[in-house]
Amino acid sequence: MSPFQAQMSNVALDLFLQVWDDFLFYLSSSLGDQILFAFKLIALIISLLLGAAIAYLLIQINPVGKKISDLKEILRRSSLEKGRVIKGWKKIMERMSQPNEADYKLAIIEADKLFDNLLLEIGYKGETMAEKLKKINKAQLASLDDLWRAHKIRNELVHNPDFKLARLEAEEAINIYKKALEEFEIL
Repeated sequence: MSPFQAQMSNVALDLFLQVWDDFLFYLSSSLGDQILFAFKLIALIISLLLGAAIAYLLIQINPVGKKISDLKEILRRSSLEKGRVIKGWKKIMERMSQPNEADYKLAIIEADKLFDNLLLEIGYKGETMAEKLKKINKAQLASLDDLWRAHKIRNELVHNPDFKLARLEAEEAINIYKKALEEFEIL
């Protein structure tokens, strides 16, 4: 390092140390304390506002989860509504107890319609069950994939009159609807 560079380095270091000493003196003065307090207060207010904004956004991001929670709460409070669902479910189970294929095909169609009506009641918009199911995710309904499978069976029954449905397959589909209703704490 040249003598000029060494001298410049010392001047820069002296300048930095002088500014640092002045800064520390300023902070230790009563005016410095007031300014530091004001900065802390402003930082606290900004932090609280940002925290509130984050909480608000987290609530707004998950409106579907809120709808699921609303359904659970509505059905807990409304024994009449829950009674209607249970009555419909008993009718479905009566159809499943019959030995002929037509009855358990109809049971699957009715179970799908029952679930579709529940989704509509809690505010899921859509003309079809499929449109409503697309608005749900697995975090809200763990049996969502199985429910899609049962709904596809229902679609085959409705759109293909020659579709053959084994009793075991019908029981599996009905159990899927039952599991979904249990997740909603309806059954």
